Amino acid sequence: MEDDKAFEPVTVLTKRPGQMINVGTTYDAAMFILDEWPPERGGPKLAACKEILLKCLEGECSPAVARVAFIEAAREADIYIPPPENEPVRGKPGGIRRLRCGVVHSDDNQKERRARHARTRGSLRSASLSPSKAS
Repeated sequence: MEDDKAFEPVTVLTKRPGQMINVGTTYDAAMFILDEWPPERGGPKLAACKEILLKCLEGECSPAVARVAFIEAAREADIYIPPPENEPVRGKPGGIRRLRCGVVHSDDNQKERRARHARTRGSLRSASLSPSKAS
């Protein structure tokens, strides 16, 4: 959906050993950073990614820009899983649709979705403004 700011899915490792997840929207990328990002793996690219995701959720940049920032932050943290070289990227934009509470975004009404995005923007703002834990 347009409000989800979909992009081509990106595969990353979660903080649970051996578990991978596909992230396919700016909202899901923001929630992944807030809930699943390994805390000891912050860095300057993660800080930049948070700012870009915030701008994208506010409609100030494209999902493609947010995707690149998310990939770069994941590479910096060594949690990015590139797609196999001999296999095309599969799946449609939107990737994971149930990151947080298991509710499929397309079943939400627009007002609830906007409220959820507003809460995410607030969390990203406070996370962006807090001191980085990177060494």
